[in-house]
Amino acid sequence: MASQRDYESVVWHYIGDKLKTSSPSRIEDWFHSYAPQTDTQKKRWLNAITKVQSQIEKFQGEDNLCEEWCHENGS
Repeated sequence: MASQRDYESVVWHYIGDKLKTSSPSRIEDWFHSYAPQTDTQKKRWLNAITKVQSQIEKFQGEDNLCEEWCHENGS
């Protein structure tokens, strides 16, 4: 039986996989109200994406936990 931590790890993997395969402009489209307008904002935006990605990688647990399931289920 999976623990709460196991389930959380799978969720982090899913989010991480989606973030890794999405371009910054695609992410920007999702959050259009926060879209950067200036060069400084664009730099902050890219830094935010990088920071969140590193946090995801830190907390997602085993590197391959989701890979098989994601491939089998089209994610």
